[in-house]
Formats: sequence, structure tokens, C-alpha cells
Amino acid sequence: MHAWYRLGVPGLQRKHPNHPLTPGWRLVRLFPMHAHVPDRAEARDRLARQAARELASTPGLDQASAIARARRHPALADAPSPTRSQVSRHLEALQLQALGEAGFRRARSSELRGIVEVLDLVELLLSPDRIQLAGRIAGPHPLGGVDVHARLVGGRPVESCASELEDAGLEELRFTTARTRHGFLPKASFTGDGRRYHLVSCPGALVLDPPTDLFTGEPIRVLELSELRRSAGVDDDPEVSPGRP
Repeated sequence: MHAWYRLGVPGLQRKHPNHPLTPGWRLVRLFPMHAHVPDRAEARDRLARQAARELASTPGLDQASAIARARRHPALADAPSPTRSQVSRHLEALQLQALGEAGFRRARSSELRGIVEVLDLVELLLSPDRIQLAGRIAGPHPLGGVDVHARLVGGRPVESCASELEDAGLEELRFTTARTRHGFLPKASFTGDGRRYHLVSCPGALVLDPPTDLFTGEPIRVLELSELRRSAGVDDDPEVSPGRP
């Protein structure tokens, strides 16, 4: 069975069974009705899945490059771009399949311990009232290069420990001022153990309940550093955390 359409100036339109053809219109047979035509959502998901495969097979590859590589497949060249979370979900599924549940948990704990060590150092240097993690690191995420976004509430401004962070072996330090919905706030970015960190110093009086994004005001999930320590299997007392100077 085939789909029949009327083709004319207004474009492609389905022929109504009781509507006669008008002059200048002609009947064309386009494709079998049983043929599968992927919709945009399906095409986007297929592109996300292939981008995840590219990330899994090429350590250090970023998502934008992985999506570009995935588009080399002719069937995916014109697919809508997926979101970062879509690619991450597929990547996490691939990692879980490759490592098994127990292996994935061990690798996740090892990664989280490395993040805890860096943030414990920041906590020791700046003495904030609390450190809150936001973004993908605060929820389910794949192994690998997920950036760490953290808020340092109270304590010394983040730029005051520049030399100490460099002495600790952190690289590509950059200190800027972030324009947020709550004013201009000090921000530091650096690389530690192959992962990018983005820290924003917030005044102690800034209480966001429920938590919202500093830049968009949208509701988000945040994770306290103490919760991250427990997830990593690290003692909640930073004074006895492994790797502490």
C-alpha cells in the first residue's frame, strides 16, 4: 500500500478521498505507507548514541567533537543535535555494560575520591561555611571528563589562594568575575587530575532555598561536599581525608 499525495504550488498535501483534483495538480506516489520515516526525536537519540560510542572509544574526546564525528555517518548527518544529558545517559549505559555494575561502582568511587581531595584542599585554604556542587556532578553522570561546578559559600574569596593552588599542582588557573543573578561574584577555573573545576565564591548571606542556578534562576539539584564524601566512601572529617597535605 502506498501513500498518495497531491503536488502543487502550496507544497506537499495529502489528498482527501472526497476532494477532487483541481487543474494544475497531479497525483504522485511517494513511498509505501509501511516504510519507516524516523522522526526528529528518534534521529536525535541515534546521534546521541553514536556520539557516546565515540566518547567511549576515544579517551579525552569532548562531546562537541564526538557529535561531529558521529555526523560522519550518512544517516546521522542531518539529525538534530542532542543535549549533553542525552549523550551522557548513553555513555553511562555503555560504561555500565562494559565494566559491569560492580566495576562501574568501583570506578565511580575512585573518581569521586579524587574530586573530594581537590575540594578538601580548597576547603582547607578558604574555610567556606559550606561547599555545594551543582551541575551534572551533583546527579547521575558517566565516568570521565564531567566538569565540577561548585559554590563556595562564605569564607575567603577564591582568588586569595592562587599561589597555594598552583603549589598543589593544579593547572590552567584562571580568575574572573562571574555575572550572576545575584551580582558579580569571584570565580576560579582550573584543571586538576585531568578534570576541569569551576568555583564561584558566594556571600555567606546568600541562601537559595530551593536551590536555583546562579546564572539562569532555574531550579537545580545541588550536593553538599559532605554528601559527596559519603558517596565516595571518604571519612566526612576533611582533616583525616586521604591526600590531605
